Amino acid sequence: MNPSFGAVKTLDLFLNDFGASLAPMMPYFPERLPTSKADTATPRVAARLDGDHGFLFLNNHERTYHLPEHSNFQVKLDIPSGPLDVPRHPVTMPSDAYTIWPVNLDLGGVKLRYATAQLLCKLDDPRTYAFFAWPGIPAEFAVKDETDMLIEARTGQVTREGGTAYVQLEPGSNGVVRIRGRNNTWINILVLTREQAMNVWKAPLAGRERLILSRAQLYFDASVAHVATSDPSKLKAAIFPALNHVPSGFAGAGMDGIFTLYAANVEPVSGQAEVQPIRPAGKVPEIKISREVALVPGETAFDAAASCGFASRQQFRRRRRVFFCRSPIRGMLQDCMRMEGWSRIISTTGHHGRSGLITFLSQRGISCS
Repeated sequence: MNPSFGAVKTLDLFLNDFGASLAPMMPYFPERLPTSKADTATPRVAARLDGDHGFLFLNNHERTYHLPEHSNFQVKLDIPSGPLDVPRHPVTMPSDAYTIWPVNLDLGGVKLRYATAQLLCKLDDPRTYAFFAWPGIPAEFAVKDETDMLIEARTGQVTREGGTAYVQLEPGSNGVVRIRGRNNTWINILVLTREQAMNVWKAPLAGRERLILSRAQLYFDASVAHVATSDPSKLKAAIFPALNHVPSGFAGAGMDGIFTLYAANVEPVSGQAEVQPIRPAGKVPEIKISREVALVPGETAFDAAASCGFASRQQFRRRRRVFFCRSPIRGMLQDCMRMEGWSRIISTTGHHGRSGLITFLSQRGISCS
C-alpha cells in the first residue's frame, strides 16, 4: 500500500469522528505570518476555535522542498478562558512535520487542555480516544485536574501542577493512560506511533467498533474484514478490543500492548499471468502542470494509451480471488493507469516510473491502459 494512502487515512478517521465539531469552528491566524512561500523561518500555524476549544494546525512540510526545524516552538493562545501556552515547555518542530493538536477538548467528562499528539479517532465501548505522536515531538497530555480524579498510566509519567495534570506517554500499542473523571466514568487515551497510525483501521466487527492494526492491506465488506498481503509474514492483525472468538483462518498470537494479536499460517502462492498486447501506444498528450504538480489527465488522454490484457492461469485462479500483480510496465507513468473488467482495485504501489504491485479482486480477465 502506498504510504500516502496511510497518511490520508489518518485524516479520514479524524474527520469521520470529529469533523462535525471542526466544521463550524472559526479560523484564527497568528500575529506574525510568513511573508511569502520563501519564508521558511516563520512557523506555519493556524487555529480553528469555537470559544476556547478547538484545534491547532501545525505545518512544517512542503512537497519537494526541505523546511528547517523550528527549535523553542510554542503557541501562545489568547482564548476566553484565559491565556494558554501549548505546550507548557517549548519543543522542537521537526522538518517535514505536519500535525493537529486539540485544545480544551471534552473527552467524555475529562477536559483535555491540550495534547502534543494528533487526535485520530474514538471508540465508544470501551470509551477510548486514539492519538498518534509525530516522531521527534514528545507526546504530552495536559488534563484539568478534578477532585477525585484518578490517572493510571501504563508507560507514562504523571505530574501535577497548578490545577493541571500532565501525562507524558511513550507512543506505541502499550501507550495507554486510563482516567477516571466526573461521575466515576473511565476513559482510555491511546497514543500510537505515526507508523502504527498509518496502519490502523476502525471498523465494526462482531457487533462492536474496533481498532485493527496490521501491516497488511485491509478492505471491508459489511462487517467482514479481509486481510491481504503479498508477504505471508505480514498476514497478522492486532485488534482492540479483543474478539470473543479467534477469526476463521487465524490463530491467537498473544498480546501487542492492549491489542490482541491474531496470525495466519499460510503458504505463499505464486502464478504466471498471461499478458496479451491489445493496442500500441499512440502520441503522448501534453502533461498539464499546475502549481508544480502534474494534473490528472482527462478521459480522452487514454484514447492513445497502450492497452494490454492479462489473466491468471486457470489453476491459479481457482485457488484465490485476490491477486497481487507486479506490473512490468516501466517509464514515466505519472501514477496514471486504469483497470477495466470485473474487478475491484484495492491499491497500487507503482509511482515515479517504477513498477509496482496492483492488488485487485477478479472473476475474469483484466485489461489495463
